[in-house]
Amino acid sequence: RPEIFGRCFFIRWDINALIDINGRAKSSENAPADVTFNKEGHPVCKAGHEMCPWGNDPVKDAHKYRCPWKCGRIKECPCAAECSPGSYGRTVYIKNKGELRFQPRIPRDSQQYKDIYKERTACERVNDRVLNDYCLQSLKIRGRDHFSFWSMLIGICIHLDARYKVAHL
Repeated sequence: RPEIFGRCFFIRWDINALIDINGRAKSSENAPADVTFNKEGHPVCKAGHEMCPWGNDPVKDAHKYRCPWKCGRIKECPCAAECSPGSYGRTVYIKNKGELRFQPRIPRDSQQYKDIYKERTACERVNDRVLNDYCLQSLKIRGRDHFSFWSMLIGICIHLDARYKVAHL
C-alpha cells in the first residue's frame, strides 16, 4: 500500500503505482478542501468542469490548473462570480509530493497508463475467480503447504476453464 511506504519507496524502486480514483476517495491532502477530482485525476471546478492543466510551478513544486472558463475551454460558467473575481481565473496548485492516487508518475490519460491498467484489471479478475468463484478464503485450511496446494489446484482449474471456453466457442 502506498500510504505505508510513501512516494520515495516507489521512486527508489522505480515502481509505477496505478491506484483507482472512486467516489469514496477523499481529496488529496495537498489540494484545497473544496476541490474534487474526476476519474482521470484532474481537479474539477465548482461548476463540474475539468480544470485546464497549466504546467508546473517549480517554485511551489506543484502542478498548476486554471479555470476552464478563463482558459477558453468552455463558453459560459454559472459559477463565474463565485470562483475568482480576477481576469486570470481560479488557479489550483497540486503539490508534486502529494498522494500517489492523485499524482501518478504516468499521466492517467496516456496510452501507457491504459495499457498497464489493462494488465492490472486482468490480475484483479484472476484474484476474483480465486477468492470468490473457487472460495479459497472459505476453505478450512491452515498452513502454507495446504494453502499452496489449493492455490495450485485452483490455478489449474482456471486454466482448464479458459481452454474449455476457447475450444467451445
